[in-house]
Amino acid sequence: MPRGLVYKNCYTRFTNNTFHKLGTITDKGKIVRFSLWTSNMGEYGRISFYNYAVVFLEIEFIGQEIRFFPYMSENETGDVGTDLFANSAEIDLTIRISNYYIWILFDNLLAKFITKLWPINGGKEIFGRI
Repeated sequence: MPRGLVYKNCYTRFTNNTFHKLGTITDKGKIVRFSLWTSNMGEYGRISFYNYAVVFLEIEFIGQEIRFFPYMSENETGDVGTDLFANSAEIDLTIRISNYYIWILFDNLLAKFITKLWPINGGKEIFGRI
């Protein structure tokens, strides 16, 4: 076994729905990074971003699709070409949240893509002036 790697047979992975506060989104924006490891017994996963009590972005993982909503006028879907839950995929997400758009980098061993999401309200600020 390569040094530093631990091989485990984990059937169920989950989160305890912990909230992490990002603080005020300034003109420079915020960068958020997630490293996820899916369960081979799973079928579905979701990350939600809130502005107070309102969801401004959700990222869903379903099979080989990643869906981004309700932020855009049309939901955007990315196809990674393989079932993310079939083989316990490791996923890295880098998300830049600004007042005007959201930029997302999806990266794993089998697929890599970048998407930029614009607000439904035609380019106006997501969060407004604080």
